[in-house]
Formats: sequence, structure tokens, C-alpha cells
Amino acid sequence: MSLRVVSSTLQTKLDAVVTEPGYLIKLDFSTVLRYSSRGNVTYSGNLFIASDVMVSGLSWNSQGIQQGNVKIGNTDLAIGAIAFVEGFADRPITIWQFYEGAVGASDVVELFSGVGTGECEITEREVSFSVISQASRTKFSPRRYMTRENGFAENTPIGTRIPWGNEIYIIEGRK
Repeated sequence: MSLRVVSSTLQTKLDAVVTEPGYLIKLDFSTVLRYSSRGNVTYSGNLFIASDVMVSGLSWNSQGIQQGNVKIGNTDLAIGAIAFVEGFADRPITIWQFYEGAVGASDVVELFSGVGTGECEITEREVSFSVISQASRTKFSPRRYMTRENGFAENTPIGTRIPWGNEIYIIEGRK
């Protein structure tokens, strides 16, 4: 078994009495958002903007699914606005862990790669959302249905005919 080689900068951070990791978060909205919990950080050629970021509860369950929660400061209301418009459901999300000053290619560790669950709370202070690893249960389609519970107050009546190109679709009820 080979040992991981770390940079001298990272080794210095790991040897410190108190070592608290920082997080880099990439949210794949129509405009990709990148946040850092430790000031502005350039990693892999991309700028991650300083923000009040907290990652919690990131763990694996007995089915091999990784889940967790993320909070990002919303003081400028930007993350809240895009989250409200585009939502977190099935949104690709990547989280890396690093130690301040140690952001070399071998120093930053990917902690999570998956999607948002759609569970999201937006306030003036912060945006909180849940994440889950991309697994077979998140790949079934469709996972969301047009129901009152999902925000569709008026559904198209059963029997409605919808012409689409050379096809005609007829709305049917549940069987």
C-alpha cells in the first residue's frame, strides 16, 4: 500500500495544534457558482468566492448512499435568487476539503460529488439545502410529478389532447 504524498504547505497545516478544514463548493446552475469557506481561493484554474459556508452531516449510510447538508450565506441575496428560480433538485454539486494555503492539486480532496435533493430553505441570511450521492435511486425518471404537493395548483384536465409535431398526446389519469 502506498502512502499519499502531500505538499510541504499541507504538511505544515496538518502538523498544527488546531487544524480546521475549509470547503470549496461548486453548484452547477445555468451559471456555475463556486464558493469557498476560507476567503477567495483559486483551485484548478477556477476562482471560488469567499462566503459563509458550512458543510455538515456528510456521511455514508448502510446502502452506500452519501448524504449531507450545506449552508451558504445569502447576504447579497444572489444564491437565494438563483436557488429560488432554478432549484436544487437534481442539481450537480461537488464539495472539496482543503486546508488554508494548501490548494495544490494533491492537497485538495473531493469529499462529495452528487446532486441536490430538492430540500431547500431560503432566508435573507442563508440558503440551506441537502445533498445526496448520485446513485440508482436518484437516476430513475421521472422522480417528480405534476401534483398539487409539488406546486402545480391547476393540472390539465384528463382527456385533453395535445398536438406535438406529428403526434397527439392525450392526458390520462392514474391507472
